[in-house]
Amino acid sequence: MKWSNKGQGTNLLANWNMDLIQLNIGGKIFVTTRSTLSRIPNTKLSDLKESSVHYRSAHKEFFFDRDPEAFACILNYYRTSELHLSHKLCGNAIRRELEFWGMDISIVSSCCWKRLFEVDEDEKVLNNLKEGIADESGLLDNNNSTKSKRHLLKHRIWLLLDKPNSSTAAKIWNWIFLVLVFLSAGIFCLETITSFRLPKDTDKYHTDFNVTNPKVREFISTQLHPALMITEVICLMVFTIEIALRWFCCPAPLKFVMSFLNVVDIITVCVGWMAVTIELYYFLTGNTETMTIAYVSFGLRCCYILRLFRFFRLKEKYTGLKVMWLAIVQSKDELVLLVISFLILSTILGSTTYYCELENSAFSSIPQAIWWAVVTMTTVGYGDIYPVSAPGKIVGTVCSLCGLLIISMPIAIIAANFNQYHNHNKQFQRIMGEKKRSKIKYASSRGINTQQTNLTSY
Repeated sequence: MKWSNKGQGTNLLANWNMDLIQLNIGGKIFVTTRSTLSRIPNTKLSDLKESSVHYRSAHKEFFFDRDPEAFACILNYYRTSELHLSHKLCGNAIRRELEFWGMDISIVSSCCWKRLFEVDEDEKVLNNLKEGIADESGLLDNNNSTKSKRHLLKHRIWLLLDKPNSSTAAKIWNWIFLVLVFLSAGIFCLETITSFRLPKDTDKYHTDFNVTNPKVREFISTQLHPALMITEVICLMVFTIEIALRWFCCPAPLKFVMSFLNVVDIITVCVGWMAVTIELYYFLTGNTETMTIAYVSFGLRCCYILRLFRFFRLKEKYTGLKVMWLAIVQSKDELVLLVISFLILSTILGSTTYYCELENSAFSSIPQAIWWAVVTMTTVGYGDIYPVSAPGKIVGTVCSLCGLLIISMPIAIIAANFNQYHNHNKQFQRIMGEKKRSKIKYASSRGINTQQTNLTSY
């Protein structure tokens, strides 16, 4: 009887050893059983046979040149029916491994979805940064090695004017351009102050300024201080030369003139010269200025507000502003949600306040009450109108609290998007810098002109 039990134990041990299977994954040995691998049918591991090309008879194992870290997670799925990802794994890496082993991505446990899909968000951010920051609009021409000296000179001027990071000279010029933009905007603001305007010579201008609007009357009957006028003409000359050189040296002139900001810049320069020419002509010649000409000059000055659009050009020149703009664009869904929620709540609360304040003449209509709700929800609180009844004050309290909640939640998401773009941009700029240094080092070792390499690296 003892001999019989010993024989049965030997048979069980032999059967168990036959059920064992050894897997060599990238040099790391994994041992499991065939019954474990057969739990998930129609996969590469469930159909392993000794006739497979992966079987090594000398070592009695199956060899796969794959990632052992990812395979450990996959093998645990056969054991536990739950696929959990290691913190060392990238989402794209586990996707490739699952595809190789014949498994679907949907088997990943929900607790690991964030690790699996966060790589998609990172790739989306990096692609947006590459499109928005690196060589926008495809305007750069990288085939300078076969071009003439004239073409290289034009390309250098283009980089100097449009790419601040291309050289030290480009950085200096862009700081000068920034100062001129702020100076021009400052003159635009100062010209509306009476202290910076001089009355026109009444003997020279025989015009009856019969205008009821005090702002228009002051603008027509006075002229800009000569110092500000000279400064404005100098800024206008620089902007004119700058836009002309950028167009002349641009590798793609057609794309240049199709750009919205460039079109606005050209219109601004033209309007500015027309306004300045009219003022200088009557100032220097002493001819009589008619009311029609005065109104035309005033209209041109009003249109000259387009000069403030030059601030948007700074977005094209400075990476930090580009990152901020990209974060706002990518947060459009949250912004739409914010606007819709804001409009719905302001309409509901404004209408409720109107009927709660029937005896309050300040709330003359529902649109007026909605305006009060908007001001209250944004925590501005002008104080021009306010509820006086108890129900109205209760609605006002609810309106303030709703404003804090509705505005703060989407803003937090937008701030998180900006932080994500900002961090990825720092990494992106670092990698681009390393690539540039490697390229210059390689060019130097080969005896290639490093200055030319600099030009083609942006």
